[in-house]
Amino acid sequence: MNFDPLRQRRAAEAFVSLSETNQVLVFTCHPQMVRLFTDIAPDAQVINLSENTA
Repeated sequence: MNFDPLRQRRAAEAFVSLSETNQVLVFTCHPQMVRLFTDIAPDAQVINLSENTA
């Protein structure tokens, strides 16, 4: 997400809120976004696709 830090956090919080009633998949290549989501939702499942290549 190309937002300033405050908007990044608010967008992530909105996704986490939405995930309470819907399945939400977020794809990112930015480690800081992964940290942000796991800070907000520690129980979020993170799948690192680069580790799952054959």
